[in-house]
Amino acid sequence: MSDESDRIDDIAGRHLGRNAGGNRRAAYVTPERHDPGLLVAIPRQLNREGLGLDGDSLPFTGMDVWNCHEVSFLLAGGCPVNLILRLQYPADSPAIVESKSLKLYFNSFNMERSRAARPEEAVEDFLETVRGDLARCVGAEVKVAHAPAHDWSAPRRDLVRNPEDWAVLEEIVDIASLECVSDRERPELLRKSRHDTSLLKVRTSALRSNCRITNQPDWGDLFVLMKGEGLPGADSLLRYVVSMRSENHFHEEIAETVYVRLAEFEPEELFVACLYTRRGGIDINPVRASSPKLLRRLADTEHACLQKRTPRQ
Repeated sequence: MSDESDRIDDIAGRHLGRNAGGNRRAAYVTPERHDPGLLVAIPRQLNREGLGLDGDSLPFTGMDVWNCHEVSFLLAGGCPVNLILRLQYPADSPAIVESKSLKLYFNSFNMERSRAARPEEAVEDFLETVRGDLARCVGAEVKVAHAPAHDWSAPRRDLVRNPEDWAVLEEIVDIASLECVSDRERPELLRKSRHDTSLLKVRTSALRSNCRITNQPDWGDLFVLMKGEGLPGADSLLRYVVSMRSENHFHEEIAETVYVRLAEFEPEELFVACLYTRRGGIDINPVRASSPKLLRRLADTEHACLQKRTPRQ
């Protein structure tokens, strides 16, 4: 294991197996007061170095979108306000926030009373606090959209536009005859298509990787668009995705690994989105694209709308 990987594990494991006070205990103890110190920043460059990426000249643009479904605080009188939040920050931020620390951070509001008695004012104060705390953690502006947890009419959109227009890999590949391995990521499985095609626009539910700290499985839906000559075949792409099943990485790292491997085919356009299922009340959705124009064309970048979940979310 590399020194960079050891550093990531040490940083990310800060709260693992501990309560909010830092003591090792079997029982989980909810934090009593708002505590931004619970947030743990993971420097992106620690993993990007292994992919040959320079944080100052990234080959992609993109964003990380986090949907948080278990957010609550108290009004001045003690009545709870329950929200669903959508967090969005750019792929070039110096750091990401570790997911368990974010859950602990939001839980630190659960028994915290706002100075405001009216929900509208209290929510605005809360959102301002969250924006500031998270911006300091990741080192970049964080957009925060919200909806009341009880409001079923809140506007929702797909993070990836028109998912029904993307071909399903499991349907266009003869999976009955496909031989797959899943012991480690195998970029050599990606091979040029035998067919003359200049566009690959596919999605698959075969994405699975493991948390690099807890080893718990993370399930997701992968969207890939490639335009150009000499593109990989659909069967080889599916075999490659399956090979990720035993990898231990954060969601953002998986998305960038897939992007870097596909970029080796030198496509004119490249788009990769990993929409992961919810775990611990949070789903994480990293999106990477070869240009801002492509990102806007294929992804919902408007932070004012909460994401419509994929079927398994």
